[in-house]
Amino acid sequence: MIGYWISFALLFPYIFFSVICFNKWSKRFVKEEITPEMEKEANKRTTRYILFYWLCNLFYMACFIDNLVCKYIFGGLIMLIIFMNLAKTFSIPKERNGFERWSMLQDFCVGIGLTIYLIYIIPDNDIKEVVIPVLAAVYGGLITLAGVSLTIRKSDINRKEDEIKKAKPLLFVIDPRTIKEQDITSTKYLISDNNIGTLERADNNEKSYIIQEIILYNSDYSHATLIGFRINEDYHCYDFGQVIPKNTCYRLFNNFRFRQSSEIKLLSLVIKDMLDNIYELEVCFEIQTKCDNNIIIITGSKGLRFASIYFEVAEEN
Repeated sequence: MIGYWISFALLFPYIFFSVICFNKWSKRFVKEEITPEMEKEANKRTTRYILFYWLCNLFYMACFIDNLVCKYIFGGLIMLIIFMNLAKTFSIPKERNGFERWSMLQDFCVGIGLTIYLIYIIPDNDIKEVVIPVLAAVYGGLITLAGVSLTIRKSDINRKEDEIKKAKPLLFVIDPRTIKEQDITSTKYLISDNNIGTLERADNNEKSYIIQEIILYNSDYSHATLIGFRINEDYHCYDFGQVIPKNTCYRLFNNFRFRQSSEIKLLSLVIKDMLDNIYELEVCFEIQTKCDNNIIIITGSKGLRFASIYFEVAEEN
């Protein structure tokens, strides 16, 4: 018996330091920067895990001293915590990571095993006959709740994917030399020196560039919004978002002039759909030299890809 008491006493510090070490070890795999709010939430979870496993240790003590009252008190508290965790998990509609999924499986297995054990040690058979149907109904309802929750979550994911597909713009950049003037719906100059200003750099080795006009055609069933453009790794946005209606052809870049110290390797338009998803439309271009300026002539579009843009975009007028 003394060996049980020694192991019971040693488990308290072992659980404490093991959970804390696991908390610090798991932070190494977090790719994003840990904010104070994330640190606070992680400390709360660590505290809850320590208290929960200490409660399990108390149940272990109740088993080796064979105290029926302590078994039901500590075992009942463990089952109550497990049921609360499972109910909270199924009610919050978010994707679970690997650790959370394993925790759910652990809670479910421990809950079933503990339930069977607590029913087995009931001394009165009449009480057993009452408890077994009640707990069977509870677990049946819990499994049904899990199935309904997973079905609803899957439906939400499919619906969001369908919305993204429907809202994703279908845009093309057309070479001005290959389109007739009467086919251009609008001649608005959405990006020019007047609404964004000339990009200046202090480097003496910088080059001067002029981007000639771009013809942008929206052939999708939904509207799209032009919110800026990208040159190499630099994003630039202007103080309004110009809507490109569906089945329209717009003229962009009114001979936009700027200075760049390095060669132009990438030029793309920044587009936003109706769900506020942001895309980049990479364009094909060629550079011709006239006098002291490099003339960028847009010859077409390469493709649309999803982008994470971190600049502030003004609200549409």
